[in-house]
Amino acid sequence: MTFTTVTTTTPTISSVTVRHPILRYLNWLDQKLHLLSRRLWWVPLYAIHAAVHTSIRRLIVGRAFPNWSWWYEVSLQFIQWLLRGEYMHVRRAMEVTSWTTRKTLPGISVENVRGPDMKGCWIRPKPTSNTDTSKPISIFVIHGGGYYFGSPLMHLRSLALLLKGLTKAGRYTQIFCVDYPLSPEVAFPTHLDYVTKAYDIFARQVGGNTIVMGDSAGGALALQILHHVQQTGGTPPMAAVLISPWVTKRHGGADYKETDPYDFLCTPLLNGAVERYFNTRAPSQQQLTNPLVSPCFHKLADYGDVPMLVTYGTAEALGSDIKEWILRMQGDGAKMEVDVGVNMVHEYQLLEEFFGKEARGGIERIKTWIARTVQPQLAVSK
Repeated sequence: MTFTTVTTTTPTISSVTVRHPILRYLNWLDQKLHLLSRRLWWVPLYAIHAAVHTSIRRLIVGRAFPNWSWWYEVSLQFIQWLLRGEYMHVRRAMEVTSWTTRKTLPGISVENVRGPDMKGCWIRPKPTSNTDTSKPISIFVIHGGGYYFGSPLMHLRSLALLLKGLTKAGRYTQIFCVDYPLSPEVAFPTHLDYVTKAYDIFARQVGGNTIVMGDSAGGALALQILHHVQQTGGTPPMAAVLISPWVTKRHGGADYKETDPYDFLCTPLLNGAVERYFNTRAPSQQQLTNPLVSPCFHKLADYGDVPMLVTYGTAEALGSDIKEWILRMQGDGAKMEVDVGVNMVHEYQLLEEFFGKEARGGIERIKTWIARTVQPQLAVSK
């Protein structure tokens, strides 16, 4: 089946300004490079092009935003090129990145889990002789990737920063990253069923002090876990961290057109992901507004009384949808705090290798919120 794809007419950061003849030529070259297959041997070629293109563009027209560094803009242009290709090439690139990070990151142990009903990876900071590991905080992490790419270790570097920060703050913390099936090999509701079942197993195994965290599509699945626990009487987490959650599958409009050049997400990319999610071309409005698909259509009561942190960037494609959902939830009395990254893109907090201090700052704020939010609950449970 053929799904919606990104074309060379879809705006990128490289196509924002086209009046200058040099930029016009570089934009034309960028469009040609976007037609290339994203095989691994093209990666260095496009990386060099992105660096040269960004340097010339910044000399002629300046920064895209005042707080965007040269490396930030190069990284964004590169990620746009990578994600707007064939999904199998995106998966391979993620696998290579995850493997490289795992081999080079010190102070962290990774344990693969391959059970019949729960697959994934445990990530733990290596304890010292003074570390109390008897009652750890256990975080259940659901990765993003539009339900069609991604892996448990795709954000290992940023998750390691969070683990080390929480452990230094006085509470040993471990993370389980669930490895759920992807589209188009499976379709809705397989992803949801697998993740909720895996969470139930996880909650029974760790026996308490749990947190749920998800980014993008994983953020939507994290909200579905809260709904699942509320409906089934399961073990609710102490808190939920939602990083750029994909709260609605209905896309389009002026807000998306404004962010298309500046985020690595874009409207055709999102629409193609939704079609893969259902394994059908042009899903119906009834499918898109199903609360089990678009959690923004749930009521606050469906989530229970779990404290939530929602963090997103003002330059990301999903930003307007997230903001609208936050205002409605807060109006209904949700225990929700919000962290907004000014001029930041989709899930920038988890891309430390690209977005540097902004990503580290986002992780630091998540760490601070978790420590402050769960500490009273941990004191009661002692």
